[in-house]
Amino acid sequence: MPVLRAVEERVEHALGAAGNVAASLAALGAQVALAAVVGADDAGRRIAELAGAARLDVDSLVTDPDRRTGVFSRIVLHGATGAGHHQIRVDREVGAAPSAAVRASLEQAVDARLDGADAVVLADYDETARRLGVLAPDLAGALVERARRRGIPVVATSRRHPEQFAGAEHLFVNREEARRLGLPAEQGAGALARRLAAEGRHGLVTITLGGEGAVTGTADGVHEIPALPVRVVDPCGAGDALLAATTLARLAGADPDEATRLGVHAAALAVGFVGTRPVTAPELVNLVRFGGAGAGKLHDPESLGRILDGLRGSHRIVFTNGFFDLFHSGHVELLRQARALGDLLVVALNSDRSTRENKGEGRPVLGERERVEIISSLEFVDYVTVFDELTPINVIRRLRPHLIVKGGSYRPEEVVGKDLVESRGGRVVVIPYAGRVTTEKLIRSIKAASDGTRPE
Repeated sequence: MPVLRAVEERVEHALGAAGNVAASLAALGAQVALAAVVGADDAGRRIAELAGAARLDVDSLVTDPDRRTGVFSRIVLHGATGAGHHQIRVDREVGAAPSAAVRASLEQAVDARLDGADAVVLADYDETARRLGVLAPDLAGALVERARRRGIPVVATSRRHPEQFAGAEHLFVNREEARRLGLPAEQGAGALARRLAAEGRHGLVTITLGGEGAVTGTADGVHEIPALPVRVVDPCGAGDALLAATTLARLAGADPDEATRLGVHAAALAVGFVGTRPVTAPELVNLVRFGGAGAGKLHDPESLGRILDGLRGSHRIVFTNGFFDLFHSGHVELLRQARALGDLLVVALNSDRSTRENKGEGRPVLGERERVEIISSLEFVDYVTVFDELTPINVIRRLRPHLIVKGGSYRPEEVVGKDLVESRGGRVVVIPYAGRVTTEKLIRSIKAASDGTRPE
């Protein structure tokens, strides 16, 4: 019999299923009221606490004293880079469908919130064959109809029963869920999405395709958006992130292509976290700012700090920073040696503005997007962040690395952040360039070549 031996154990609780959809919308800046049925048990109370912490309005939560709150547990093993490997999933199902009275209470709670709503999102994550979830066909149909009468767009997603959401303006399903709608198996995802929209069941249909990206179909055409090349730590929650970003983009006026593309960017961020952790607006803005460069590795300092907070106890975090302008072999060797000193290597890049303020006009030669893409492509770099200040002191303060590594002729006492890292028991390591090429030498050589002179 296989035995899992827990040497280091950490238990985390997070909103799952529809709760994660709501939290994902809120993390991107939406005001969200969560309407759901929970049991009068510890798990139900924890959902209310987690939802409140996620800035969700929980006044529409309905408590059913006869119902057990569903709990989905995953045992995850962490690798050396922090990637999570799911070993076992244990589902504690709700046991029985909610009563007619409880469903009526939920319907009333939703109805009371419709006035003033910009959209209604119906998330049906019932995976049971017995249909134990709250959104039974009659309730799903009634909610769609009530919202449509008020001119409120309905967004829906369903694991097993997408057919019961006919009339929703935007349906989100994966490829397998789309097949449950009875469409020909030989049709591609784009054809499926367009056919569903053309038949009038929905205005838009988005089919998520995992590592291939997503496709949104309308009656007029198909918008196929490829996935960003990322390192997948954990795919859980990627679909929720895509739904949230795409939905909010559409409400803000984006066309289907733009909205789906933003959703794919959000999904690329979501797979970089262990478990279901909503993507925040600053994270998404940061990724879009760099045109998708560094997806999976690039994070703003605050978001990266939260990631490292969960890894610091089991991983030795190495930090280095620099301009990395005109990237060359000396940079490669520095980063390779830095990574060998710990378990995770974080590289903080001076932004274009920071580089210009430090180095003067004409620098950087390579823009921040190009530098992010180059650094992120290295297999021995785990995370990248970009800062606008003159020095990385605030980044170091937030990330709290175990080691700071610098290359060149620095003396340890000259390294920014030395006191901070040493006050926590860490240390500074200086790796000499040992005569290797430098950016300044490269620039002088290029200028000399363009002038027709011999470089010094």
